[in-house]
Amino acid sequence: MNLKDLCLNLAYTDTENGIINILEKSGFWNDPSNWQYFGNRENNYGSIGNQQSKADGALVEKLINSVDAVLMADDQMRQYSDHSYNQPSSIKEALEKFYNIFEGKLSNIDAKARTSLAQKISLVATGKKSKPNYSVIDLGEGQSPKNIPNTLLSLGESNKLRIPFVQGKFNMGGTGVFRFCGKNNLQLIISKRHPELAKYESDSDNKLWGFTIIRRENPTNDVRSSTYKYLAPQKKILTFSSEEGLPLLPSAYPDPYGKNLNWGTFIKLYEYQIGGYNTIITLNLLYRLSLLLPQIALPIRLYERRKNYSPHTFETTLSGLDVRLEEDKRNNLEEGFPTTGSINVSGQKIKYSIFAFKKGKSETYTKSEGIIFVINGQTHGNLSKSFFTRNKVGLSYLEDSILVILDCSEFDGRSREDLFKNDRETLIHCSLKSEIERFLEDELKNHKGLKELKERRKREEIENKLEDSKPLAEVLNNILKNSPTLSRLFIQGLKLSNPLKVDNSGTNIQYIGNRFPSYFTLVKKYNEDNHKIVNCNSRFRIQYKTDVTNDYFDRSKDPGTFKLYLNGNEIESFSINLWNGFATLSIPTKNYTVGEVIKFESIVSDVNNLANPFEEEFHVKIVDTKNNNGTNGQRRKPGDNSNGKDSKKQEQLSIPNIIPVKRETWKEHGFDEYTAVKVKGSEEDGYEFFINVDNIHLLTELKSKKEEEIKLVEARYKYGMVLIGLAILNDKNIKENENIFDKVFSVTKTISPILLPMITSLGDLELEEKETSYIYN
Repeated sequence: MNLKDLCLNLAYTDTENGIINILEKSGFWNDPSNWQYFGNRENNYGSIGNQQSKADGALVEKLINSVDAVLMADDQMRQYSDHSYNQPSSIKEALEKFYNIFEGKLSNIDAKARTSLAQKISLVATGKKSKPNYSVIDLGEGQSPKNIPNTLLSLGESNKLRIPFVQGKFNMGGTGVFRFCGKNNLQLIISKRHPELAKYESDSDNKLWGFTIIRRENPTNDVRSSTYKYLAPQKKILTFSSEEGLPLLPSAYPDPYGKNLNWGTFIKLYEYQIGGYNTIITLNLLYRLSLLLPQIALPIRLYERRKNYSPHTFETTLSGLDVRLEEDKRNNLEEGFPTTGSINVSGQKIKYSIFAFKKGKSETYTKSEGIIFVINGQTHGNLSKSFFTRNKVGLSYLEDSILVILDCSEFDGRSREDLFKNDRETLIHCSLKSEIERFLEDELKNHKGLKELKERRKREEIENKLEDSKPLAEVLNNILKNSPTLSRLFIQGLKLSNPLKVDNSGTNIQYIGNRFPSYFTLVKKYNEDNHKIVNCNSRFRIQYKTDVTNDYFDRSKDPGTFKLYLNGNEIESFSINLWNGFATLSIPTKNYTVGEVIKFESIVSDVNNLANPFEEEFHVKIVDTKNNNGTNGQRRKPGDNSNGKDSKKQEQLSIPNIIPVKRETWKEHGFDEYTAVKVKGSEEDGYEFFINVDNIHLLTELKSKKEEEIKLVEARYKYGMVLIGLAILNDKNIKENENIFDKVFSVTKTISPILLPMITSLGDLELEEKETSYIYN
């Protein structure tokens, strides 16, 4: 077998055993001298084994490398041919310069143009359904055989460190896929230098194809850890000439090969263990990759070439979550969303987009992720949906319907290192992360659009299903009176609350804003004599009234600018968001002096009003309400919300509202026959307890009861569950990142089998005085 045939046989084989068999027959597999250390390091497992922990995230790194290779090819061709050429300073600039993509956003070109551009990068699924192989193919710069060890097989080199418009920097992320490639971690690499680059270079091998196989060798008595090696007999990459190219690109289904690859790189991952995403590539894996690459720089063409599939389509284009949501917005997103804005945290600007899905529509877009952090289009970490259930956010009714994308591309290098691990899937617990979370809590909790949606969802879910809360209030108050322990636990006492807030702020009226505002004015004026009182070390909000569209500050074309000045000096530590005619400005006060009266000025401008921008000013006084400093005896007016919090502290714990859930609506709440309670709401707005009245343990107890006893047993079950839930909600030891509602859900499910027998049995227990032993009546 000549080397070209050997290379193609390896590319066409879909099993690890098949690869090993070919290499054994060729005399390569069993001879240790044919194999060299990956990265020229014997102890390479320490770096390679410390990459991505999930197969989907590791696959993303391969795709990102292909995107980088294509961008670098276009860049180098311009460098060779145009001596006046200036290298792009960002991915956005590169996309505008190379492909005329406005603002570097794929959503600004049509589907036909994206599909055409996607021919540069392919992801092809072959092999078995249960053990798929994935081939990543790009028409990028390619590598000559001599340069493959220094690039595609290197580790920790600075090959792309100083190229400003690429994603890869650390020269190791692409190794994350190794551990997920079958038992022997086999991977095939084939590459040839781009001919337009080769003609300017002196490398004698740059017209040849080079190929190699990567494998994992297990620990031995002499070597304590695994090591990765690549095939290079006599320390040279195997090479051959093929001017006509190699038939490695997919033809029509079901043929995975047939069209010629004339240059670039072909990488095949054998028997890739990608878990639940091993179904047809144009569905689940497409959705997952879209989430992990929400604003991908270049589109990628996905091909399903495994047999015995009958989908709607065998190929599609991966363009990122932003494009998916833009194309599907009408059917999947609530009216007015996405809404966008920006925040400035510790001098780092973050642009955000909030997507609110229609009920049940988020499942194909996100799983457990609620907030994703993105740099240059790639997800680098996330916060789970439980973030929305925090008391400081209070959006549990929207937990499964919100996705927030934070674009951190403008972070400086040190901040990126402080917040993100090199695996691009983990956030580092640091002061920057904590500060971002505080900003997000405030932004989300006070976002007018989310508030309106939350109240609407809550009304839809509980209206006409509520039980009368008065009996529960009487029962619980009697229990508290007779139990010193419970009285201390619920020391604030109990009160009835109105679960449905009435808000006639125009929720049902469709808002249509102007492209440019005709006014942008303060809702309430605060001058030097009548200033706003704000608490130190908190955040305060100022509202404006306007008639502009919600995307005014963040749209790609002709956006407006909002500038804020403190005593004449421009500041950046604030956030501004627009919603249906209102703009909410949020400002932190941690760096201001107690007792100080501060003058703020705001200027709103755009291409339409450069000569006459909208200018406003307001004054605030910083106070310390904890220590009663800086108030000079001034008292806040009742209900004054000037420090960003409800100044009227709840003196009582609201009685939770009980909503019985029958078997026919289990699916809506994630219930089954064993679940007991699901809680929604917040401490500020009150809680709703959804109780499974068709729980198997409750129904079993009811079977043995007389008709007149049934209501009593049901009440014991419901009120017992409520007490348990309230105790958990009152737990002061719950960690901030722990989902307290999940804890209620799991604990009540565990207690459900014993609750009623325990109440009955302990109620019958008496102490016999003479023998000081316990007996049952």
